[in-house]
Amino acid sequence: MTLGIIVLILVFPKYLAGWPVILVEPGFDDSPQIFIYQLIASLASFSCALLSLGLALILFIRRGRERMALFVSFYLIFYGIVMGGPLEAIAYSTEISMNVSVLLQSVLITVPTIILFSTFPNGRFIPVWSRWVIVSAIALNFLILMRPDLDWVSYSSLYTQVVAVLIAILFILAIYAQIYRFRNESSQAERQQTKWVLAGFMLWILWLIISMYPWLYIQSLPPGEPYPSWTALTTVGWWLSLTIIPISLTIAILRYRLFDIDVIIRRTLLYTLLTLFLILTFFGTVLILQGLLRSVSRTDSPITIVISTLTIAALFNPLRHRIQVFIDRQFYRSKYDAEHALSKFAQTARDEVDQEKLTHAMNLLVQETMQPEAISLWITELSISRVNDEH
Repeated sequence: MTLGIIVLILVFPKYLAGWPVILVEPGFDDSPQIFIYQLIASLASFSCALLSLGLALILFIRRGRERMALFVSFYLIFYGIVMGGPLEAIAYSTEISMNVSVLLQSVLITVPTIILFSTFPNGRFIPVWSRWVIVSAIALNFLILMRPDLDWVSYSSLYTQVVAVLIAILFILAIYAQIYRFRNESSQAERQQTKWVLAGFMLWILWLIISMYPWLYIQSLPPGEPYPSWTALTTVGWWLSLTIIPISLTIAILRYRLFDIDVIIRRTLLYTLLTLFLILTFFGTVLILQGLLRSVSRTDSPITIVISTLTIAALFNPLRHRIQVFIDRQFYRSKYDAEHALSKFAQTARDEVDQEKLTHAMNLLVQETMQPEAISLWITELSISRVNDEH
C-alpha cells in the first residue's frame, strides 16, 4: 500500500502536465472541448488508481485475515498502479520503453489474474489440478522476466508468441476450473460472489465491444485528416471502464448480497450478445452491399450505410427477445420456474420417508428459490411420529 501511495505521489505531476495523452497524430480538431476531455481523462485515470488503492486498504482492514481477501487486496494495489495509468505515465515521460511497460503488465496483472480465476472465491484448489495452473503461472513469470527485451507490442518473435499461447492456455484452464467450482462445489454464497466478479468482467468486455466503433471509425479516416473531437471520449471511457473490476471484486468480498446480481448478469449478458450480433450484422451488411454495388457500378454508395442502419433498427427488438429467452432457458431456468421446483418437492415429500433425504431436498428448494444467507430446519418429534404412522 505504501508503495502504491508513493507511486501516485510521484506521478501526480505527470497528470498536471497532461497525462493521459489524447492529442495523438494526426491530431484532433482544435476545439475548446479538448481541454475538458483532457481534464476528465486525467481525473478518470488518477481516480481509477486512487480507487483501487482505497478499496485494497478497505479489504485489508476488514477482511485481512481471509487469504482470498488479502490476495485481492494486493491484486488491487498492482491493478491501480499498472492498469490505472501511473505505470504508463512513468513510461511515457521517461526513458522506459513501452515494451518494459507491457512486460510489467504481464508480470503484475496477467499472471495474478490467472491465479485469481483459479482460486476465487474461497482460495482452495478446486479441482485439485488447478494448483498446477498456479504453479505454471508462477513459472511463466520467470519465462517472461528472462527476456525483458522481447517485443510485447507486435509479438514478432517466436519466443513472445510461445509465451502468449501459454498465457492463453492457462487462462482457459483457470476459467474452466472456475466453471467446475461454480457448478459442483460452490455454496450459494460463493456462487453469488462469483457472479459479482463475472458481472464486472462482462461489463468491462461490453464496453470494449462498444468502443470498437469509434476505433474503427478513426482507422477509416484518410491519412493526415484530423480526428473529430468526440473521439476523445473513447480515451475517457477507457479509464472510467477500468474502475468496474475493482468495484465488482470488492463487492464480491464484502457486500455480495447488496443487489440482485442475477438481474445485473442477465441484462449484461443480453446487451453484450445483442451488441455483438448487431455490430456483426451491420458490418456484414455493409460489406455485402458494397461488394454488390462495386460489381454493378464500380463505386461505393452511402446507401449501404442507410440500409445497414435500417436493418439494425428492424432486428433490434426481435433479436433482443430471442436472446433473452435463450439466456433464461440456459442459465436461469430453475429460478424462473419456481412452480416446477415446488411441484417437484411436493412429489418428493409425498414419496420420501428418509428424514435426511427430505431435509436435503427442502434445503435445495429454499436455496434455489429464496437464496437465504442461512437455513435452519426444526423438526419436532411429534411431526416425525405422525409421518411414521402414515407410512
